[in-house]
Amino acid sequence: MASHSEEAEKSEEMKQRMRKDRQRYRLEMLEKCIKKTSGARKAIKLLTEKRDLKDGEEVPEILLKEVDEAVRSQKNHKTPG
Repeated sequence: MASHSEEAEKSEEMKQRMRKDRQRYRLEMLEKCIKKTSGARKAIKLLTEKRDLKDGEEVPEILLKEVDEAVRSQKNHKTPG
């Protein structure tokens, strides 16, 4: 069984690889869009992961049942998050 320090090192190495992979992907997308359209605006739109509400689209109401269920699922005397 691996010790705590070995697991921590593996975890850190995995995080670094994931960061590098995301960075490489973003650069590839930017290069591809710049070559294709001579601009980075579309690439930036593709890479931003936010979603705006469309006109007429409403935010659904939060039901009391959902709130009660979420509160009950929390551990007692613990801060959420």
